[in-house]
Amino acid sequence: MSDERQETKEERRARRAAKKAEKARVAEAESITVKEDVMEAKTNAEVAPEETKEERKARKRAAKEAKKAAKASEDKKSVEEGKASKDGKEQSDTKSNKEKKRKRDEGEVKAEAQSKAQPPNKKAALDTSAPIFADESLSDQAKKAIHYAQQFGTPSWKFNKARQGWLLRHLWGGEIPDEHVSTVVAYLKTVQGGVRGALATKAKEYAREEEEVKADEEAKVEEATAKVEDESKDEGGEGDKNDVQEEADPADAEERARRRKRARQLLEAMGETYNI
Repeated sequence: MSDERQETKEERRARRAAKKAEKARVAEAESITVKEDVMEAKTNAEVAPEETKEERKARKRAAKEAKKAAKASEDKKSVEEGKASKDGKEQSDTKSNKEKKRKRDEGEVKAEAQSKAQPPNKKAALDTSAPIFADESLSDQAKKAIHYAQQFGTPSWKFNKARQGWLLRHLWGGEIPDEHVSTVVAYLKTVQGGVRGALATKAKEYAREEEEVKADEEAKVEEATAKVEDESKDEGGEGDKNDVQEEADPADAEERARRRKRARQLLEAMGETYNI
């Protein structure tokens, strides 16, 4: 048999009762602690009276003013930072402007020194060393205009309306010798706009001029021949048809031939077509 003695019924009851009493004691102690906390809170509430309406308004107003003051402080700081940035930019711009003015003044001084060192040149003098200026058969205007065309395409060439106008007016006449026509045509074929259109129209007229003159002359001869024949019949004789032939002016024929030749040369250079 075991040495341990079995717990009797009475002992078990006594143990359970003791355990229950212990739980009750702990519960009572906790209850007392809660009651004490409640009493302490109530006491504190009685000591600190409830905030009145005026006090609440004053507290809210104080908080609003504090927030407003904080915002004003931030705005002031932002303005001060912006002003400082602006002042810095103005100082930078002022420094930059001063530097530009200094460089400009230095440039003006340098230009003035160069101007004083060199004689004034109001207008570039015409270079008369070109061979064209040695041709005594040409007028001064012809020399300048032909030289202008010769310089075309070179760095020294500069557009001159007066020179171009002279070439346009005198291309067809004897003022421009045949040996310089190619040079003048090489320049005039490059003109543009209304000037080009008018030049091409006139060239086409001159290119067809000889044929038109011949047709007019033949018509006049036929008309005059018919008139002579009619008069001869009335008089009972035969008229001489050679009487109606008018001797052509050699100068006019030579001038027309020159115009026709130059017109066709110019039209070919311009890439223009013409009908005969």
